[in-house]
Parts: sequence; structure tokens; C-alpha cells
Amino acid sequence: MIISVIGDVHGNIDSLYTSIIRWQKEHRKTIDVILQVGDLGVYDPSKNHDIKSKILEKNPGEFNLLNFLKDKSLYESFFSPELKDDFSKIGAKLFFTRGNHDDKEYLSKLESKNPGSNIHQLNEHIFYISDSKPVVFYCEDGEHLAVASLGGIEKNSRPNSYEKDNSIAIDDDGLVQASAFQNKLDIFLTHMNPLYNHNSGSKDLLDLVDIIQPKYYFFGHLNKNHSKFKLKNTNVVGLKEIKPMKEINLAHYNPVQEGSMYVLEKKFGELKSIDESQIKFGENYSHD
Repeated sequence: MIISVIGDVHGNIDSLYTSIIRWQKEHRKTIDVILQVGDLGVYDPSKNHDIKSKILEKNPGEFNLLNFLKDKSLYESFFSPELKDDFSKIGAKLFFTRGNHDDKEYLSKLESKNPGSNIHQLNEHIFYISDSKPVVFYCEDGEHLAVASLGGIEKNSRPNSYEKDNSIAIDDDGLVQASAFQNKLDIFLTHMNPLYNHNSGSKDLLDLVDIIQPKYYFFGHLNKNHSKFKLKNTNVVGLKEIKPMKEINLAHYNPVQEGSMYVLEKKFGELKSIDESQIKFGENYSHD
């Protein structure tokens, strides 16, 4: 089973899928599961949305995913069964946690339609993972992958944004529920970054990961340097955002944007980076 984990997207779903295809073509392998750390850019396609020009200046692709959800033809080429080269199409489904640039009200509506499920369908390719609800993925090779996530950001980190929309906050109950996952997860996803190396971040998330000890923990939100360190037995990875691509041209090779995607393989029950050069983690980090 091959798993790709993606940083913040901000609507640039075409950049995300192009990165997946470029990786597949380079490695001659197909990705089975795509995970994403929030700020995918999810907005209710049934509504008209007014995003402030300041956000669009920083994230010009903020509406791209919304347009994809409205018009299937915009992204059909990524999934076309007519593509002769299997590495040039997407076979994996995308599963994401919520960020502070995702419509929590819309995601809550999806959850209410199917309260018995931990994943919720935006369309046939994209699914939302509920906060602190474990999901197990099974692959044809017999491997399985245990994943959980906790979306949102700490309200104190963006007080002005929280005042306007308190749905962006991390769910306190979710923190408590997630603490039950001790030594049970292959991968844990959050949108917000944990507190480490004196950077601003969430001490609650750092403490939580210290308790539950997933094999890998991924976060986004910072969108700065690609961060890697170990917390006891957990490999911690901070991912950068995927930027808009000026030209989507799969016929020519362009490398995946550095630090925006991390690829793992679970084989014979062991989960590790598929590219050994990626697994050079720093010294163990203690937050005591």
C-alpha cells in the first residue's frame, strides 16, 4: 500500500493531482490512498461565496476546488480510464481533515446526512474525515492503514478570524476523544502545527501526540519550512502548501514542489518512507 500525504492546498486541486501523477510517472508506482492535512479549500458548491480579495491575492486558486465540485468535466482528465499509461491517471481517493480555510458548516451538513460514518463524500473522489474518528483503509495487497485526524486551529492563534467564525477552532472534545488512540494509529493528521523548537503552535497537540504515539504525525498550516523531527517513537512531519502551477503540462517532467508531499509505503506490516532519503529525521525532541 502506497500512501501520499499532502500539505495545504487552498483550492489548487489541479496542482495536487498533477503532483500525484508526476510522482507516479517518476517512480513507476501507483498511489493507493491520498491524505491531506486541511485547508483543502472546501466550500459549499450550492452557495455563492465571497472571498476577500486579500485572501485571493495570497491564494489565487482558492476557488479551484469549488469549481471542480461544480463541474466534473474540469478534472475528468485526471481519472479517465481511457488513459493508456496507468501512471498518468489517479486511481486513489483523497481523504482530508478540515483547516481554517474549509467550510465547517458545509462539512457538518455532510456529517449529519450520515452520522454513523467516519468519512463523508464530497464527490466520488474526495472524502472528509470527521474529527477524532478512526478510519481503516484496506488494500488489495492485504495491508491495512489506521488513520485519524483532528482539524481546525487554536482560537488564540488567529483571534480575529475566530471572532468572525468560531467554527475554525479545534474541537476540545475531539482532543479528549483522540487521546484514546494510544499506540493504535499508523498516521495522525492535524491542520494546526504543534508547539516545538520555540515556534508558535499548539502545546495541546504536542502533548496529544506524545500520548498517542502514532507511527507518523503530519501537520500543515505553517506553510514554511518542511519540518521533520522525532517525538519518542513518532516521526513528525510538517508539510508546506502546494502552490498554483502556472502551466499544467503532464507531458513534461517537473518535480513535485519540495516539502509539499510525503510518500510512504506499508509493506509486510511496516510503515516507512518510500524514499529513504526522506527519512533523515532530526534528534528526538523533548518538550518537557
